[in-house]
Amino acid sequence: MAKVVPNPFGKKGGLKHQSKVREVVEDMLEENLNTVEEFLVPTPEGSKSKRFVDVAGLDDNQDLIKLAQVGKTNAKGKPVKREREAIEDIEKATNKTVNFEYYEEKNTK
Repeated sequence: MAKVVPNPFGKKGGLKHQSKVREVVEDMLEENLNTVEEFLVPTPEGSKSKRFVDVAGLDDNQDLIKLAQVGKTNAKGKPVKREREAIEDIEKATNKTVNFEYYEEKNTK
């Protein structure tokens, strides 16, 4: 029996997610930031020991300047629980605000 794969695109998300990530990367490049996708953030005091922020913007000294997480929102327009938890862990570990960019609202049916 074949295993059902919930996301055949893996960790980088589906096509809509990847498209939004590319938009965020382009925006950061316009701000003269160096970008890293799937940037590892150790979160030893978080609900997980590490997180990967979708896009990190760094300056020429490799200092972390800007963070962006891409995801879905719930019916109230807030990031879904998985994204909220990741954002909280990342902000706590980096002392930086994570900008949330949504690409799709969660189906409310």
